[in-house]
Amino acid sequence: MRYTVDVSAGLAFGIDMNTLQDRGDALQSHLDKVFPMFARRITAAFPLWRYFKLPSDRAFDRHLAEVHAAVKGFVQAARERMDGDPRLREQPANLLEAMIAARDEESGMLSEEELVGNVFTLLLAGEDTTANTLCWTLYLLHTHREAWRALVADVDRLLGADAMPRSFDVTRELESIEHCASESMRLRRSLRCSSWRTIGPPRSTASRFRRGVSSSV
Repeated sequence: MRYTVDVSAGLAFGIDMNTLQDRGDALQSHLDKVFPMFARRITAAFPLWRYFKLPSDRAFDRHLAEVHAAVKGFVQAARERMDGDPRLREQPANLLEAMIAARDEESGMLSEEELVGNVFTLLLAGEDTTANTLCWTLYLLHTHREAWRALVADVDRLLGADAMPRSFDVTRELESIEHCASESMRLRRSLRCSSWRTIGPPRSTASRFRRGVSSSV
């Protein structure tokens, strides 16, 4: 997942984290602790941590606070870049700069809290799903050699001697890569699925689930 963190941070935030090579990266060490706790809490039968915090919950709170601090640092670094180059407010170089430009306009499209929350979501929500999709796509291409050879031939045709696309227009023509990723997501989900079954009548008027109805997330 380090690779997907680096890609997400580079494309969305304009930050070269390089957690893939820097194994001592502080932020990644906190993310490694945050994700397992998220998974356990999502599937927990009872939210005990809301009433009584175990040592693991207190450690999670510390790691989560460090991630929040890093996100605020990303926002501050982007603001400093934009202050140094006012052209970035008219032509943002990445998603974070575009959100800051929208936040700082007189219309105030985003509050500061919403801005930080969006950055936090982009950092966390896209890490494991992107990693899982990439992993399954490579696996399926490896086990379906004809599809792999067709993909390589298509990329070679479009790029020629270039190692990377020279422009975004060239990237948009690499539809075969998008098709492979979409087929991978169709065959192999990128997130774990949890299921519940109601065992009694709803206790809230907002609930419309009858007894015995199954639900999946």
